Amino acid sequence: MTKVTGSMAERVLQELMGYSSFRPYQETCVHRLLEGCDVLAVLPTGGGKSAIYQIPALTLHREDARRRCLVVSPLLSLIDDQMAALNRRFRVDAAAGELLRAGGDERGQLAAAARLGDGSAAAAAAPFVFTTPEQLKAAGALVARLPLCLIAVDEAHCISSHGRAFREDYRELGELRRLHPAVPICALTATASSDVSRDVVSLLGLRAGHAVVRAPVDRPNLRLAVALRRGLQQDAPELAARLLGSGGSGAAAAAAGQRAPQGIVYFQTRAEVERGADALRQLGVDAEAYHAGLEPPRRREVQERFVAGRLRCIAATVAFGMGIDVPGVRCVVHYGLPSSLESYAQEIGRAGRDGAAADCVLYWASGDASARGRGGRQSLDPELAGQGLREVLAFVQTSGCLRRHLAAHFEDEDGASSCAARGGEACGHCREGRGGAARPQLFVDYGARARSLLATVQLVRAGATKQLDYHCGRHTKEVEELRARLAGARHGAGRDGDPAFWKALHRALQADGLLECNQYGACLLSAAGRAALDGEEPIVLPELPELPAPPPPQGGERKRPRGGGGGGGDGREDTPLRVELGRWRRAEAATRGCPAFAILGDRALDGIAAAEPADAGALLAVPGVGPAKLAAYGARLLELVRDHGEREAGRGGRCL
Repeated sequence: MTKVTGSMAERVLQELMGYSSFRPYQETCVHRLLEGCDVLAVLPTGGGKSAIYQIPALTLHREDARRRCLVVSPLLSLIDDQMAALNRRFRVDAAAGELLRAGGDERGQLAAAARLGDGSAAAAAAPFVFTTPEQLKAAGALVARLPLCLIAVDEAHCISSHGRAFREDYRELGELRRLHPAVPICALTATASSDVSRDVVSLLGLRAGHAVVRAPVDRPNLRLAVALRRGLQQDAPELAARLLGSGGSGAAAAAAGQRAPQGIVYFQTRAEVERGADALRQLGVDAEAYHAGLEPPRRREVQERFVAGRLRCIAATVAFGMGIDVPGVRCVVHYGLPSSLESYAQEIGRAGRDGAAADCVLYWASGDASARGRGGRQSLDPELAGQGLREVLAFVQTSGCLRRHLAAHFEDEDGASSCAARGGEACGHCREGRGGAARPQLFVDYGARARSLLATVQLVRAGATKQLDYHCGRHTKEVEELRARLAGARHGAGRDGDPAFWKALHRALQADGLLECNQYGACLLSAAGRAALDGEEPIVLPELPELPAPPPPQGGERKRPRGGGGGGGDGREDTPLRVELGRWRRAEAATRGCPAFAILGDRALDGIAAAEPADAGALLAVPGVGPAKLAAYGARLLELVRDHGEREAGRGGRCL
């Protein structure tokens, strides 16, 4: 048999693909596979992963027409797209249905094996055999009979329980190594942490000497940006402007014989998808909905129109996008928090696949965190889902360069602190001067105080002014009437805070969608607000001015508020030490470029203020302060407590 060389692969690249050279990282993968080595290729979406197995497979198939490439792909619809692309680009056939038709029938398996390995002209025209993990499991002994030159596992991260797309059937793919011990395996994925990469190598049985080829996650042509979500009615005009303005006029492009720029808007629920598509259509955007609740023919029609360039925009859940190769996507919008940064990186990777500049904008509000938190608790791995949510919250609240933050998450840090240092398109923070040392707008977890105000709003069905007067403990005639009717419940729950702060917080909760007004002017909890009140997830809002609390009443100590709640809504008062701890936490969060709750939660600060620990052991006993927090912040926290005690002792307020 003729030795297969890199020059043969280059001829396939030129003759069948029409390219004169490989993309970055492709050549290394192709040559290692042709040398018989196993390869794990981690390349971002749009990085040319399919060619990594297609070129070696076509090269090897030319040398021996009986041997073909087995491609394991997660979705039948994705297989259909990949087959169509092979036929369109290379004029080769693919035997995707053989394994499915054979099933578990021994006679059918033998017949399929004969068809796939008889060396006939028909077999020679089909260098690829596509299958899903489920089909592969059902095919049984047929797989062992297939003469293979290469095994490609697409979306290989699905094999790892450390990943957020784990699929149990992927675990069965390790059997392929036992059945074909000498056949090189090519594992492909767009994102994989170190833990996921180790799982892929181990569970697929990649042999000693395997290559792990990891391309940078950073996409210089993508303009990343983060924006606060106000509500679809308010944001729809801005979304439409982004989609219609992404890359110029669709009509002008059509007149010039060019493909019009396209966009994808990801929503969190099917209902939001339908509302979003309707809102965009009303604003002149050619948009259609796509989600798993639609009938398959309808989904196929929408997808085919988008892929062919006959549809400008898709409003979709994350059910859309896997394997979609559309070069002219100029805008990808997330209208709500993605489930993880891995998912986010894959979804924005659908923009700018042709290398031209594209916008990727993530709209979010703290209600998203509550919704994601509830969904995570119902997932197979709530702890993993919760970690993914925390990582996404850290990303949207970072004080620095968005591209740098994303690269660092995937252990792809190159030391560049801003988009200017990295080159390429500037992210939203760097365009606004926030990628460097400039202090950005901070976001703070107002969980305890926000829930206190939400609880009052739930109880007092009235306008904002009356709710705030009641919450702050005023004694107007209207408030006294309410107090009598409600038996004093929660009257003055916010007495220890400045009324201006509560007013600002009330407005922020309304802007964030947790409060809404009815036609009579009454402020009520929205569905997201009720979920936030009942849950324990962070309620993250733009930082509000921390105004000093009003002085205590003349003639004595400040009275404890009635109604069973202090400023935090859980019975505590914001003592001087608690206020000081809160200020320290905000400053620490600003320095580290993370949300305040990532430093220490409200419950931990409340416990420290109440216990006033004198040493590390006592501090460690406070709920919410574990060994890691003790190591990071323990010395400073003990110093704050000690300084507070000395000041109190100096004023005669406390004996040590």
